[in-house]
Amino acid sequence: MRAFVLKKVAFAESDWIVQFLLENGEKRSGFAAGGRASRRRFPHQFHPAGIYEIEWAQPSASSDKLVRLHRCELKTYSSELCEPLHLLTLWVMLLEWVSVDDTSTPAIFSELLQFYEQPRLERAIQFFIGQIRSHGLSPQLNECLVCSQPVTQHPRFSAQHGGLTHKTCDGDALVLTSSAWNALRNFSEGEEVLLDATLQLSDLLAFARYLQTQLGRELKSTRFMNETFGPQEIPQFSS
Repeated sequence: MRAFVLKKVAFAESDWIVQFLLENGEKRSGFAAGGRASRRRFPHQFHPAGIYEIEWAQPSASSDKLVRLHRCELKTYSSELCEPLHLLTLWVMLLEWVSVDDTSTPAIFSELLQFYEQPRLERAIQFFIGQIRSHGLSPQLNECLVCSQPVTQHPRFSAQHGGLTHKTCDGDALVLTSSAWNALRNFSEGEEVLLDATLQLSDLLAFARYLQTQLGRELKSTRFMNETFGPQEIPQFSS
């Protein structure tokens, strides 16, 4: 079965515990005995930029039980995800979110696969907007949630308040591009979310912070992205 590596943790002196996302949407952890000491069985060392074909020593074991890995073969490797740094950081952010999220659906693998095959900022933003929808969250978009006045220009999105605010009402809120603002409007009306290449990193961070705040889950990769590039300083994505 194909799988993405969500995370790996060193165990004992020479082993790995690896969490996978399977193509059926299930998350399962595997025990790679001796994986750190010998590269013969696991030469790839579970790199995040790969798609793996895995087999378990106990195929019938339940997903909440740690199972020994019988085989883990690297089927596909994306060098595009590793250079430049911002693409790898975006990918790790998506993987980290799936890892810490409590829910799991069969569609999640195909959503990650779309970004894996064509890594673009708009695809990452679309992923997080989809996660907002799947969790039943409803950001408020009609007026400022602090002063209750209309937001007519330079919209900012506040993760703390869960919707639009003015700059003077919430200094920590992030500016949204017009594309992201329109996407949120379409989202709130149940329409298709369309995004273009005018998006900024601040759009991604706003939606990711909103999910983290509302669901109580922190992403280390979000902090790294913000501190490394800055909300408006991310290098241009190729189209």
